[in-house]
Amino acid sequence: MSTSNSTSRVSFVDVIIFCGLESLGICAILGNLALIIVLLNNKYLHRASFILMLNLAIADVIHGFVTTCHFYPPILLKQMHIGEMAVRLFNIADWTAWAITLTHMSAICLDRLIAIILYGRYNVLVTVQRIKTFSISCWALFLSTNVTLFFLQACCMIRPLESLNYYSFGYAENSNFNVYVLTYTPVEILTILILSFSNPITLVQLYRRHKRKIALRQQGTTKSVSTSSSSLLKQQRSQWQRNVKKRDSNEQSKFFRASTMLLEMSMKMGSKAITNDVREMAARRSNRQQQRILLQVP
Repeated sequence: MSTSNSTSRVSFVDVIIFCGLESLGICAILGNLALIIVLLNNKYLHRASFILMLNLAIADVIHGFVTTCHFYPPILLKQMHIGEMAVRLFNIADWTAWAITLTHMSAICLDRLIAIILYGRYNVLVTVQRIKTFSISCWALFLSTNVTLFFLQACCMIRPLESLNYYSFGYAENSNFNVYVLTYTPVEILTILILSFSNPITLVQLYRRHKRKIALRQQGTTKSVSTSSSSLLKQQRSQWQRNVKKRDSNEQSKFFRASTMLLEMSMKMGSKAITNDVREMAARRSNRQQQRILLQVP
């Protein structure tokens, strides 16, 4: 009877919200699993930043599993579908994953900041062994903390809230002393501070580096343009000199050709004049001899 009453309260909005949230959780699980497979198969773990990314992906897979299996089904079922022991186990997994998410988000931001600001010393300051030690220490510290709180049955567990029609989740117990809030609030505040300071500095440094690259590229283009223009001027000058020399040589050859033609013509004309003079002299001599012969004849 209670089951029929609970299912009668399920509306179309509940189904839409449940399907949407479950699809988001499944996409988070599949996407991060794909990222983990890529990081492991392609051997990216020899770099420190990818180790941080791997741990963050593992934590997100745990988050997706907890939300899809613990937080969202009561939206459709309209009742808690697991017992108190399972709720505590889900809280151990979820709080541990949340701590890993906070610490490794901060570590990734600081890693990128050190890589940009202290580029020359990055490989000395951030090593693979140090990042592995940091990740293992975070997992061991927060997992042991949550297991301890589990055995101490500390207040309070996060669970879907019936007062909000199971659309949200939070602390069902109203207690002045919540050990989870006291434990994780400093970590959350520290993460917010690191993200607030490191991300703007990283963006400013990236912008400055981009501007420097543009300036260097423009200087390179201006130098190339100046060198190309100077080389073009040299080519034009050399071409002009070659044209001038060629024109001078053509004019000189024409002049020499004309002078030789004139010389030949003058020599021909001179030879004709000489032959005419010789002929006249010979004719005169022959006339004189004829006159002498005629005068000697009785």
